[in-house]
Amino acid sequence: MQIGETVGEFNGGWEWLEFKGSIKISSQESPFLQPKNRISFSLKSNDFITIKFGDFNPSLSPYLIQGKRVRGVETDINLGWGRLQTVIGEIERSIQG
Repeated sequence: MQIGETVGEFNGGWEWLEFKGSIKISSQESPFLQPKNRISFSLKSNDFITIKFGDFNPSLSPYLIQGKRVRGVETDINLGWGRLQTVIGEIERSIQG
């Protein structure tokens, strides 16, 4: 059995805004397995606000979803005196079988 993958990355921005993106498409993607494809995009404004879309591995707390892959949206607002982190998405998708 042959396995094919397509991988790409891009990044850019200005002094006040950075963006990064990556994509990994696999021929192993199947509705009977957890997803193999990975797509992510992030926006970062200085060191105050970071927003991530797609697949990412949040690091909120060792007691929560430490290092698990999440497909959704993550926001991180760091004001110095306070920090707000949110994660909305799915850890695993339901599969047939």
